[in-house]
Amino acid sequence: MKKAVSFLLTLALLAGLLSAWAAGPAGTLSVYFYDETTQRYGELTQTDRVSLTLDGSPLTPDDVPALVQYPVGQNGRTLVPVRLIAERLGASVTWVPETRQVILLREESTIVLTLGSATALVNGQAMELPGGVPAGVVKWEGRESTMVPLRFVSEQLGATVDWDNDTFTAILTSPGTPEPEPTPTPTPGGWGAPANPGPAPRPHARHARRRRQGVCHRHLCGRLFPRCDHRHRPYTGIPGGGSGRPGSGGPPGRGVFRRSGG
Repeated sequence: MKKAVSFLLTLALLAGLLSAWAAGPAGTLSVYFYDETTQRYGELTQTDRVSLTLDGSPLTPDDVPALVQYPVGQNGRTLVPVRLIAERLGASVTWVPETRQVILLREESTIVLTLGSATALVNGQAMELPGGVPAGVVKWEGRESTMVPLRFVSEQLGATVDWDNDTFTAILTSPGTPEPEPTPTPTPGGWGAPANPGPAPRPHARHARRRRQGVCHRHLCGRLFPRCDHRHRPYTGIPGGGSGRPGSGGPPGRGVFRRSGG
């Protein structure tokens, strides 16, 4: 008897460990999937919860959270509430109870999803849903939502979807979201300096010629050294006037130069 009890306890412990190991990083959910063929809910199913972000901000459903549905023998597919994802991406949602269809309209695009069907209509063209996972109704803690395949609907509405497996997060980017501009790199000359300043400006031809040949700076004759034969004393700063020519009393109102002879 004791061995039987010990064996059962061991099995229960192993089952708990396996369940904890299989749980996704975002946690688990216990939900009911509606069967459109039998028109009733199936058995209680434990599945993985999925986190959502849109353009960097968390996207939280009001009712049933995003989750993974695992078809038998296939990889899991992420399902999200149809109204949450469609309206956030700029589409309108219409429910047709007679045909059990959800119609999404965005600009010139029309998407028709029939609950329980693995085929969707996109602008009148039939398209198979990835993995054969259809849209359907899911019940969680007494609340119900019509769930649709996340990647298929998002990409048909122009958005992009990335997956972070470490956190079980679906990362959505709206269509037309501008990419961040790169930060400019400062140039060695400082912010705002031209990347290629180019060669230095050339001096005026006359100035260059005078620097090359030399100018009589102590004389006000302005002649080049080879032709200058004036010998003047340095400027004395004596007040006076004159025409500004050598020997005439100096520049007007500034001083005079005197000949030193010859």
